[in-house]
Amino acid sequence: MIEKKTIVDQIEVARSGFIQIRFGLLLIDDGQEIDCKWHRTSIEPGGDVDAQIAAVNAHLAQMGKAAVDTDRIEGIKKIAATVHTSELVDQYRKARDAALSVDDELGGPGAPARTASPQDRRR
Repeated sequence: MIEKKTIVDQIEVARSGFIQIRFGLLLIDDGQEIDCKWHRTSIEPGGDVDAQIAAVNAHLAQMGKAAVDTDRIEGIKKIAATVHTSELVDQYRKARDAALSVDDELGGPGAPARTASPQDRRR
């Protein structure tokens, strides 16, 4: 009988403080792994590990895959608690907010839509 299983295969902490997680989407037949595909996610500094895993599980369900095994989730939470210090989270949020502010000033993502004036259309 073929079993579907999703495991935490790799956990990596980037210099930015993001925790990157690679999941193995396994197919197991009679105890032997017969196929493995990868699925990835990341958790920003100060991010909610439970909410991110829930989002991953919702996506996996849409794909017809098994939910993430819970055996390593506590380990991910411990890593987040250790790495995501208040200083790192504050630094990350200030940098993110500054980048969003520049986007707004330049008319990038999050900026209100601008309708071209008749003069702009003639150019």
